Amino acid sequence: MSLLAIGAAQVIPNEVPLDIAAHLQRALAAIHPEVSKFTFPLFAADERGKPDLYASSVLVTVDGVAILLTAAHAVHEITRTGSDVYLGAKTIAPIKTRFVRTSEAGQDELDLAATIVPEEFLRFEAMHTLPQSRFCLQPYSTPPHIRCIHGYPLTKNKTRKRANVSTSVFTKYGLTYAGASNDVVDDYALYGKHDSKHVALRYQRQSRNEIGELIMPPHPKGISGGGLWSIPDSFNPQTLFLDGIAIEFHDKSLVFATRIEHVVAFVHQSVFPALLRHSS
Repeated sequence: MSLLAIGAAQVIPNEVPLDIAAHLQRALAAIHPEVSKFTFPLFAADERGKPDLYASSVLVTVDGVAILLTAAHAVHEITRTGSDVYLGAKTIAPIKTRFVRTSEAGQDELDLAATIVPEEFLRFEAMHTLPQSRFCLQPYSTPPHIRCIHGYPLTKNKTRKRANVSTSVFTKYGLTYAGASNDVVDDYALYGKHDSKHVALRYQRQSRNEIGELIMPPHPKGISGGGLWSIPDSFNPQTLFLDGIAIEFHDKSLVFATRIEHVVAFVHQSVFPALLRHSS
Protein backbone atom coordinates (compact mmCIF):
# COMPACT_ATOMS: atom_id res chain seq x y z
CA MET A 1 0.00 0.00 0.00
CA SER A 2 1.40 3.38 -0.94
CA LEU A 3 1.80 5.95 1.80
CA LEU A 4 0.05 8.50 -0.37
CA ALA A 5 -3.00 6.25 -0.57
CA ILE A 6 -3.53 6.04 3.19
CA GLY A 7 -6.79 7.60 4.29
CA ALA A 8 -7.95 8.42 0.78
CA ALA A 9 -11.60 7.98 1.72
CA GLN A 10 -11.46 10.14 4.86
CA VAL A 11 -13.08 13.55 5.15
CA ILE A 12 -12.60 16.21 7.80
CA PRO A 13 -15.60 17.14 9.96
CA ASN A 14 -16.89 19.98 7.75
CA GLU A 15 -17.14 17.47 4.85
CA VAL A 16 -14.40 19.12 2.78
CA PRO A 17 -12.39 16.31 1.09
CA LEU A 18 -8.98 15.83 2.65
CA ASP A 19 -5.88 16.68 0.60
CA ILE A 20 -4.01 13.45 1.35
CA ALA A 21 -0.58 14.55 0.10
CA ALA A 22 -0.66 17.81 2.06
CA HIS A 23 -1.98 16.04 5.16
CA LEU A 24 0.83 13.48 5.14
CA GLN A 25 3.44 16.14 4.53
CA ARG A 26 2.19 17.99 7.62
CA ALA A 27 2.31 14.74 9.58
CA LEU A 28 5.87 14.02 8.49
CA ALA A 29 6.91 17.56 9.41
CA ALA A 30 5.66 16.89 12.97
CA ILE A 31 7.16 13.39 13.17
CA HIS A 32 10.68 14.43 12.16
CA PRO A 33 11.61 16.64 15.16
CA GLU A 34 10.00 14.19 17.58
CA VAL A 35 12.06 11.17 16.50
CA SER A 36 15.17 13.36 16.21
CA LYS A 37 15.13 13.88 20.00
CA PHE A 38 16.07 10.26 20.60
CA THR A 39 18.31 9.51 17.59
CA PHE A 40 22.08 10.07 17.52
CA PRO A 41 24.88 9.47 15.01
CA LEU A 42 27.77 7.13 15.80
CA PHE A 43 31.34 7.77 14.67
CA ALA A 44 34.84 6.35 14.55
CA ALA A 45 37.79 8.69 14.98
CA ASP A 46 40.33 8.56 12.16
CA GLU A 47 44.09 8.69 12.62
CA ARG A 48 43.94 12.48 12.95
CA GLY A 49 41.13 12.33 15.51
CA LYS A 50 38.47 13.50 13.06
CA PRO A 51 35.03 11.87 13.31
CA ASP A 52 33.87 9.55 10.55
CA LEU A 53 30.15 8.72 10.65
CA TYR A 54 29.21 5.04 10.47
CA ALA A 55 25.71 4.52 11.85
CA SER A 56 22.77 5.76 13.88
CA SER A 57 21.45 4.87 17.33
CA VAL A 58 18.39 5.32 19.53
CA LEU A 59 18.46 6.25 23.22
CA VAL A 60 15.75 4.59 25.30
CA THR A 61 14.93 3.74 28.89
CA VAL A 62 14.44 0.11 29.91
CA ASP A 63 13.45 -0.55 33.53
CA GLY A 64 14.67 2.93 34.45
CA VAL A 65 18.12 2.46 32.86
CA ALA A 66 19.30 4.55 29.88
CA ILE A 67 20.19 2.21 27.01
CA LEU A 68 21.77 3.18 23.69
CA LEU A 69 20.60 0.83 20.93
CA THR A 70 22.15 0.27 17.51
CA ALA A 71 23.10 -2.51 15.09
CA ALA A 72 25.83 -4.99 15.98
CA HIS A 73 27.37 -4.79 12.51
CA ALA A 74 27.73 -1.01 12.94
CA VAL A 75 29.65 -1.35 16.22
CA HIS A 76 31.82 -4.02 14.60
CA GLU A 77 32.68 -1.74 11.66
CA ILE A 78 33.67 1.07 14.04
CA THR A 79 35.74 -1.01 16.46
CA ARG A 80 37.61 -2.85 13.72
CA THR A 81 39.19 0.52 12.82
CA GLY A 82 40.76 0.57 16.28
CA SER A 83 38.62 3.51 17.37
CA ASP A 84 36.27 3.88 20.29
CA VAL A 85 32.61 4.39 19.41
CA TYR A 86 31.89 8.12 19.44
CA LEU A 87 28.41 9.60 19.81
CA GLY A 88 27.26 12.93 18.40
CA ALA A 89 24.94 14.90 20.69
CA LYS A 90 25.88 18.31 22.09
CA THR A 91 29.50 17.36 21.39
CA ILE A 92 31.25 14.37 19.82
CA ALA A 93 32.25 12.19 22.74
CA PRO A 94 33.59 8.64 23.15
CA ILE A 95 31.30 6.05 24.72
CA LYS A 96 33.38 4.40 27.42
CA THR A 97 30.91 1.69 28.41
CA ARG A 98 31.12 -1.60 26.54
CA PHE A 99 28.62 -2.55 23.83
CA VAL A 100 27.01 -5.96 24.24
CA ARG A 101 26.14 -7.57 20.89
CA THR A 102 23.93 -10.41 19.73
CA SER A 103 26.91 -11.50 17.60
CA GLU A 104 30.38 -10.12 16.99
CA ALA A 105 29.76 -8.75 13.49
CA GLY A 106 25.97 -8.78 13.35
CA GLN A 107 25.84 -12.04 11.45
CA ASP A 108 22.89 -13.33 13.53
CA GLU A 109 19.25 -12.64 12.69
CA LEU A 110 18.77 -9.93 15.33
CA ASP A 111 21.97 -7.90 14.67
CA LEU A 112 21.68 -5.81 17.84
CA ALA A 113 24.12 -3.92 20.05
CA ALA A 114 23.45 -1.96 23.21
CA THR A 115 25.21 -0.27 26.07
CA ILE A 116 24.25 1.52 29.28
CA VAL A 117 24.73 5.30 29.19
CA PRO A 118 25.83 6.85 32.51
CA GLU A 119 23.67 9.59 34.01
CA GLU A 120 26.50 12.13 33.97
CA PHE A 121 26.99 11.57 30.23
CA LEU A 122 23.27 12.14 29.62
CA ARG A 123 23.29 15.36 31.63
CA PHE A 124 26.41 16.79 30.02
CA GLU A 125 25.24 15.97 26.49
CA ALA A 126 21.63 17.09 27.22
CA MET A 127 20.24 13.86 25.76
CA HIS A 128 16.60 12.74 25.79
CA THR A 129 15.65 9.11 26.44
CA LEU A 130 12.55 7.49 24.96
CA PRO A 131 10.41 6.04 27.76
CA GLN A 132 9.46 2.38 27.65
CA SER A 133 5.79 3.37 27.45
CA ARG A 134 6.49 4.43 23.86
CA PHE A 135 7.63 0.99 22.71
CA CYS A 136 5.32 -0.84 20.33
CA LEU A 137 5.09 -4.07 22.33
CA GLN A 138 1.57 -5.11 21.35
CA PRO A 139 0.34 -5.90 17.82
CA TYR A 140 -1.91 -3.32 16.23
CA SER A 141 -5.55 -4.24 15.68
CA THR A 142 -5.30 -2.25 12.43
CA PRO A 143 -2.10 -1.23 10.61
CA PRO A 144 -0.62 2.12 11.64
CA HIS A 145 -1.23 4.99 9.25
CA ILE A 146 2.50 5.61 8.81
CA ARG A 147 5.80 3.89 9.53
CA CYS A 148 9.13 5.64 9.19
CA ILE A 149 12.84 5.30 9.85
CA HIS A 150 15.07 8.09 11.07
CA GLY A 151 18.83 8.43 11.12
CA TYR A 152 21.95 9.97 9.64
CA PRO A 153 22.87 9.01 6.04
CA LEU A 154 26.58 9.07 5.28
CA THR A 155 26.25 11.11 2.12
CA LYS A 156 24.72 14.02 4.07
CA ASN A 157 27.13 13.87 7.00
CA LYS A 158 30.59 14.26 5.51
CA THR A 159 33.14 15.25 8.15
CA ARG A 160 34.70 18.00 6.07
CA LYS A 161 31.34 19.79 5.87
CA ARG A 162 29.84 19.15 9.30
CA ALA A 163 32.58 18.72 11.89
CA ASN A 164 34.28 21.49 13.82
CA VAL A 165 37.25 19.60 15.23
CA SER A 166 38.40 22.47 17.45
CA THR A 167 35.10 22.49 19.38
CA SER A 168 34.22 18.78 18.96
CA VAL A 169 30.85 19.84 17.53
CA PHE A 170 29.25 18.02 14.61
CA THR A 171 26.31 19.65 12.81
CA LYS A 172 24.30 16.51 12.24
CA TYR A 173 21.95 16.09 9.31
CA GLY A 174 19.15 13.64 10.02
CA LEU A 175 16.51 12.33 7.65
CA THR A 176 13.12 10.72 8.16
CA TYR A 177 12.01 8.20 5.52
CA ALA A 178 8.31 7.28 5.60
CA GLY A 179 6.33 4.71 3.70
CA ALA A 180 3.97 1.78 3.45
CA SER A 181 2.78 0.41 6.75
CA ASN A 182 1.77 -3.19 6.00
CA ASP A 183 2.03 -6.03 3.50
CA VAL A 184 5.28 -4.74 2.01
CA VAL A 185 6.93 -8.20 1.95
CA ASP A 186 5.15 -11.37 0.84
CA ASP A 187 7.87 -13.79 1.92
CA TYR A 188 10.25 -12.72 4.69
CA ALA A 189 12.24 -15.93 4.23
CA LEU A 190 13.46 -14.71 0.83
CA TYR A 191 15.45 -12.10 2.75
CA GLY A 192 16.52 -14.40 5.58
CA LYS A 193 13.99 -12.77 7.92
CA HIS A 194 10.88 -13.80 9.87
CA ASP A 195 7.86 -11.62 10.49
CA SER A 196 7.81 -12.64 14.16
CA LYS A 197 11.28 -11.11 14.63
CA HIS A 198 11.41 -8.41 11.99
CA VAL A 199 9.26 -5.61 10.64
CA ALA A 200 9.63 -4.28 7.10
CA LEU A 201 9.17 -0.82 5.63
CA ARG A 202 9.16 0.22 1.99
CA TYR A 203 9.77 3.94 2.10
CA GLN A 204 8.69 6.55 -0.41
CA ARG A 205 11.04 8.58 -2.55
CA GLN A 206 10.60 11.64 -0.36
CA SER A 207 11.99 12.42 3.09
CA ARG A 208 12.31 15.26 5.62
CA ASN A 209 15.68 16.78 6.45
CA GLU A 210 16.79 18.52 9.65
CA ILE A 211 15.12 21.83 8.78
CA GLY A 212 11.88 20.18 7.68
CA GLU A 213 12.37 20.44 3.92
CA LEU A 214 10.79 17.73 1.76
CA ILE A 215 13.58 16.25 -0.39
CA MET A 216 14.49 13.23 -2.49
CA PRO A 217 16.18 10.90 0.02
CA PRO A 218 19.82 9.92 -0.36
CA HIS A 219 21.04 6.34 0.00
CA PRO A 220 20.23 5.21 3.57
CA LYS A 221 23.73 3.89 4.37
CA GLY A 222 24.44 5.24 7.86
CA ILE A 223 20.87 4.84 9.11
CA SER A 224 21.49 1.28 10.36
CA GLY A 225 20.89 1.29 14.11
CA GLY A 226 18.28 4.02 13.87
CA GLY A 227 14.67 3.49 14.88
CA LEU A 228 11.74 2.22 12.87
CA TRP A 229 8.69 4.06 14.18
CA SER A 230 4.94 3.51 13.95
CA ILE A 231 2.41 6.34 13.88
CA PRO A 232 -1.04 4.83 14.52
CA ASP A 233 -2.95 8.01 13.64
CA SER A 234 -1.64 10.47 11.07
CA PHE A 235 -3.95 13.12 12.54
CA ASN A 236 -1.97 12.86 15.79
CA PRO A 237 1.54 12.35 14.41
CA GLN A 238 3.50 13.14 17.57
CA THR A 239 1.95 10.09 19.24
CA LEU A 240 4.40 7.57 17.88
CA PHE A 241 6.02 4.36 19.03
CA LEU A 242 9.36 2.63 18.52
CA ASP A 243 8.68 -0.49 16.47
CA GLY A 244 12.24 -1.74 16.04
CA ILE A 245 15.91 -1.07 15.28
CA ALA A 246 16.87 -0.83 11.59
CA ILE A 247 19.44 -3.46 10.64
CA GLU A 248 19.32 -4.07 6.88
CA PHE A 249 18.54 -2.24 3.64
CA HIS A 250 17.71 -3.65 0.21
CA ASP A 251 17.03 -2.33 -3.26
CA LYS A 252 13.65 -0.76 -4.03
CA SER A 253 13.64 1.21 -0.76
CA LEU A 254 13.13 -1.80 1.50
CA VAL A 255 14.37 -1.80 5.09
CA PHE A 256 14.15 -4.43 7.83
CA ALA A 257 14.22 -3.77 11.56
CA THR A 258 14.45 -6.11 14.53
CA ARG A 259 11.17 -5.90 16.44
CA ILE A 260 11.27 -3.99 19.70
CA GLU A 261 10.08 -6.92 21.83
CA HIS A 262 13.22 -8.83 20.80
CA VAL A 263 15.30 -5.73 21.56
CA VAL A 264 13.86 -5.56 25.08
CA ALA A 265 14.44 -9.30 25.58
CA PHE A 266 18.08 -8.86 24.49
CA VAL A 267 18.55 -6.03 26.99
CA HIS A 268 17.05 -8.10 29.81
CA GLN A 269 18.83 -11.34 28.96
CA SER A 270 22.25 -10.11 27.81
CA VAL A 271 22.90 -6.40 28.41
CA PHE A 272 21.80 -6.10 32.02
CA PRO A 273 23.59 -9.30 33.18
CA ALA A 274 26.81 -8.24 31.46
CA LEU A 275 26.94 -4.55 32.30
CA LEU A 276 25.07 -4.14 35.57
CA ARG A 277 26.98 -7.02 37.15
CA HIS A 278 30.23 -5.57 35.80
CA SER A 279 29.48 -2.14 37.30
CA SER A 280 28.44 -3.44 40.72
